[in-house]
Amino acid sequence: MRRFLSRALLIALAIPAALASASDQVGHLTRVEGVVRILANPSETLQGEGPHAIYESEYFSVRAATVGTPLDNGDVISTAPGGKARIVYENGDHYTVGPSTEFRIRWNGSGAEARPNIRILHGNLRGVVSKGGPRSRLSIRTRSATMGVRGTEFFVADQGASGQTSVAVLRGSVELKSKDVEKAVDVKQGQTASVSAPEPSPAAQQAAAPAAPAQIEVLTTTQEELSTIRVLSNVKAEIKDAVAKDDNRKQVEEKAQALERKAVETTLKDLKTYQPEVAAQLANTKITDPGEIGEKTVAKAIEKAPEAGRDRKPFGLDMDDSSDMYDKYFKNQ
Repeated sequence: MRRFLSRALLIALAIPAALASASDQVGHLTRVEGVVRILANPSETLQGEGPHAIYESEYFSVRAATVGTPLDNGDVISTAPGGKARIVYENGDHYTVGPSTEFRIRWNGSGAEARPNIRILHGNLRGVVSKGGPRSRLSIRTRSATMGVRGTEFFVADQGASGQTSVAVLRGSVELKSKDVEKAVDVKQGQTASVSAPEPSPAAQQAAAPAAPAQIEVLTTTQEELSTIRVLSNVKAEIKDAVAKDDNRKQVEEKAQALERKAVETTLKDLKTYQPEVAAQLANTKITDPGEIGEKTVAKAIEKAPEAGRDRKPFGLDMDDSSDMYDKYFKNQ
């Protein structure tokens, strides 16, 4: 009988542990501004009630995003022009999604062996990923580049059709590799790297010559680039304004607030490692919104960053594009 009880207890303890490992990779929306959609439940055939969308031969159910919406394995988040969102994980890692953006979240394995990855179809994403945490092996892919986030705060922007990808590192480092070059480049704090293919000359176009390999350029992040990051990652919507009006409203709101407090804690801990002077300035402030820390850290970085020269193009993104990228990348069913 004792043996049976011991075995049952081990099973009971193992189940929550397994669930905890899986939940490490499931983030929840804590802020939603404008039109934001979640494409969930990918499958090879149409299932459940619509509306549905199809992308790369998979069907998704489409729903409006609200505070508390989870992002599970294989889900896609889509923001319309003017739309923004924040995703926070249980350990305090978080992403801020800019306007006109689509990206897909996936992971293989669980716990310490999990290998999470994000594929950005178009748009921009700012993230804080703690070193040694569940996303310490995070990989980000675009059409032209692959990035390995080594910690801890970064901004990625991708123009989609043009193939240009840019990554700015606010703290820590990101390993960047273009699809044409095997050797990776280590992008460090205060640097912005861009991957782009040179525009072919008229003669090369006429001769149908093969495309030139993509090039990686690493430069110091400018004031203009930091200002762009600041604008695109500023989610103004309050938590309470984007919570679905149902019986669980208060519970969802409290959960979102708890997640954001954890995100603040994680960011402050990270600042102590990389920017102790900034962490000291914020130590005695009562900040509950991680976006407020993001604003302050970028403002500090702008003070030290150089101005862009005449030949220096900003990220080169069509962020003012009025079209809804969802209509471009996904077909309604």
